[in-house]
Amino acid sequence: MNVNKEVQMVTKIDNGKEDLIVSFSGGRTSAFMCKWLLDNMQEKYNLYFIYANSSQEHPKTLEFVDACDKAFGLNLVWVEAVVTPEKGVATSFVVVDYDTASLSGNVFEEMVKKYTLPHLGAPHCTRELKTQPMHKWASANGLKHAQWALGIRVDEQRRIKKDPKFIYPLASMKPMRKMDILNYWKTMPFNLEIPEELGNCTWCWKKTLSKHMTNLENTPEIYDFPEYLEKTYPLSFRKKRSVMFREKRSTLDLKNIFKSSAKRFKDANWDGYEEDLCAEECGSVIDLDELIKEEEE
Repeated sequence: MNVNKEVQMVTKIDNGKEDLIVSFSGGRTSAFMCKWLLDNMQEKYNLYFIYANSSQEHPKTLEFVDACDKAFGLNLVWVEAVVTPEKGVATSFVVVDYDTASLSGNVFEEMVKKYTLPHLGAPHCTRELKTQPMHKWASANGLKHAQWALGIRVDEQRRIKKDPKFIYPLASMKPMRKMDILNYWKTMPFNLEIPEELGNCTWCWKKTLSKHMTNLENTPEIYDFPEYLEKTYPLSFRKKRSVMFREKRSTLDLKNIFKSSAKRFKDANWDGYEEDLCAEECGSVIDLDELIKEEEE
């Protein structure tokens, strides 16, 4: 695959192989998937690797993505959402790279300006900042009907969607569990140098309360941005006050809970009764057909 970033296009290969777009989330599992597919499946697939940046990831995540791209030879395409304020105009994309990818929150804020604050009942941040720009890039490059490879492991069966558009190499072709992934990266000369609770968007509203407590203890500054969003764009489409976090909590609520010494996130194998909705492949089971339907309506 040859990438021309100036015109945001790839040279589509017509060699009889199947096209496979590999979604790289920026985490260890999907990074392993990228490497394994490159080493083992090039005879079957034309592989296209893509990463969508939301502008709220940790800088170390972008460093890891760039390191994987260079070490493995992924020829990775980096995209960011371009949210148009006009009603009825769908989110598009722009191709960026490690040097130009945003960490300022501007991409996320443009999404909030148009679609309001995301939350459990309206997770449009994943749709508009991850799925939509990747889907738009695929359509622009003649890959609208390609399959997608998602980094979901064999120990994450509940997250697997039975849809021919998606394949899950680490649940079928090369079954891997979480500890397998962690052990693999212990053997590598580089790794993702952040704790699990800072993965994806650092303050992601999908994360468990205990992860937020740990983040507020160790990196409280990352909550300045969601607090700013809640103060600046407080109203939902129905003109009611809106908040982002689970259990209808605001950033201020989280800070108050922290002050009362709520439980901390202990380790990768324990999280109390809470299910972590901020999995590594954030929103990876969103149906691309729904995006197409929205554009047509």
